[in-house]
Amino acid sequence: MLRSHLTSKRPFAKNALPGDSWSALGWFLSGALLAVACGGRQSPAGPVEDGQSFADAVRLICTVDARLDPAVREDPLALSQARWDRIREEVTNADGIYLRTVLEAEPPARQLSLLSAEAARVGLGTCPLAVALGAADDP
Repeated sequence: MLRSHLTSKRPFAKNALPGDSWSALGWFLSGALLAVACGGRQSPAGPVEDGQSFADAVRLICTVDARLDPAVREDPLALSQARWDRIREEVTNADGIYLRTVLEAEPPARQLSLLSAEAARVGLGTCPLAVALGAADDP
């Protein structure tokens, strides 16, 4: 009996696999089910934590320079420190905190691209901090 299954062109159990019995409609429906189950999974705008959404956190990060003391803007090191201190104080959304942590660890060119992408993703037209980082990175 085992020998007949090994030499047979059919699987062990008859109709164990869909094979030729699946119609075009069956394939379409299974594909549609798969698309519904897996497709369209975009990260949501994010839960509001402590009254702050991810979009709010990105907006706060992007506009941080507008809320800094003008005297700090003269010294690049003091400006950078003041920016990150203010962002640490204001951003309370967990995804925003994660973004801040990633941004702090990256060089300015990478900060620019990450911040621009996140600002675009949440619907901000421009991100003043990204523009400032780009200007500071240019020789």
